[in-house]
Amino acid sequence: MEGESYVVIDSAYKEVRELNIIREGQSLTIDGRLSDKPSDTMNLRFNNWSLSHFNTFLQNSSLSIGGIINGYLGYSMDNDAPDIFADLRIKDLVFNEVVFGNAKILTHWLESDRALSLNADIFSSASTGDPYKILGVNGFYYPFDKDQNFDLDITSQNLDISLVEPLMSSFSSHMAGFATGRLDLLGTLDKPILTGKMKLQRAEITVDYLNVTYSFSNEVIVEEDYIHFNRVPIYDSRSNEGFIEGGIRHRYFKDIKLDLVIEPNNFLALDLNRYQNETFYGKAYATGQVKISGPLNNISMVVVAKTEKGTDVHIPSIIP
Repeated sequence: MEGESYVVIDSAYKEVRELNIIREGQSLTIDGRLSDKPSDTMNLRFNNWSLSHFNTFLQNSSLSIGGIINGYLGYSMDNDAPDIFADLRIKDLVFNEVVFGNAKILTHWLESDRALSLNADIFSSASTGDPYKILGVNGFYYPFDKDQNFDLDITSQNLDISLVEPLMSSFSSHMAGFATGRLDLLGTLDKPILTGKMKLQRAEITVDYLNVTYSFSNEVIVEEDYIHFNRVPIYDSRSNEGFIEGGIRHRYFKDIKLDLVIEPNNFLALDLNRYQNETFYGKAYATGQVKISGPLNNISMVVVAKTEKGTDVHIPSIIP
């Protein structure tokens, strides 16, 4: 820290004066006063500040960020209405270890609508060709509306979906691919409603329970309580084709349940060694139908299939 600064915490206001945090050419300055008066504003100014410094506060989540941020962020209160105004630029934005590109974020308060206007765009950092917008989040947030907090348009072009990999860690250690499409976010903080369509390209996912990786490219339809796809061709690591249909049911992104039907054709369905699973292990190639349903912590699988050439599965006897 540099310079003279002070912090005052009072029942009527909070004040910070020129609190400068400086490190290796980076600086974060906090300055201002926060109270019920709209003229009082708390300001944060970033100068080549590394976002990775904030990862300390994200240790208990599945999130991490990186990049260099410049600009300002201000916060004030007006009759219990928060006015958040920002003009931020981020170079080489990283989210969950996925490098996106450069981002800009603009916000301001609309008193007539009692809403926060948000325009956030991320542009590619491709080594060739002109940068293009890979993700845009534009619209309004209504903090005082009990029926609707969100009215946001979310657009993507070749968005790297591996950013959600940490959120799927309960059943998958690997996700990859790109998403292009548009989603609308409505509803409230407790009951968000996300709808729209996304086209997935070169997508793949590893099912840890079976230690197999499947790839696919197709459109995903996002409804209020159901994320689904219609008879999507999928491929195993040997490029054998199968089909999957159904989707994922949820209740405002809680109580997630699978509702899938898979039709494999000489498909790699199992690839475990004895160190990965002592109960059963080996390789299994199958043709038939597999129904997967239920919550993530209690999945039910109904298999009607025949094994194919190359299957070698071991189920050791357990002697009490």
